Amino acid sequence: MPAIERIQEMESHLKEIQSFFEDFDQDLAKFEAIKPQLEALEAYYGSEEWFDDFDAYEDGSMPEDLTYQVLSEDGVYDCLVDKHRIALALLDLARDLLA
Repeated sequence: MPAIERIQEMESHLKEIQSFFEDFDQDLAKFEAIKPQLEALEAYYGSEEWFDDFDAYEDGSMPEDLTYQVLSEDGVYDCLVDKHRIALALLDLARDLLA
């Protein structure tokens, strides 16, 4: 490959990677910002409060016009599985990048 083509190709790679890193930094900042919410959800799921809320929902004492996805075991569980999956993927990526 001639030098000019190689340089143009590498310039294109550089611009794409820089743009990606900029977006990724923003996404990491967003993830850091929601970390307290994630921790609160994790603590709530399966807690005594969660079971009390679930019982209240089941016995019909909660308003019907609200959503209760947080009381579905699958909704929160799937969210926590996603957190775990992403954490493992980030660890693998970090190992690859630092190797």
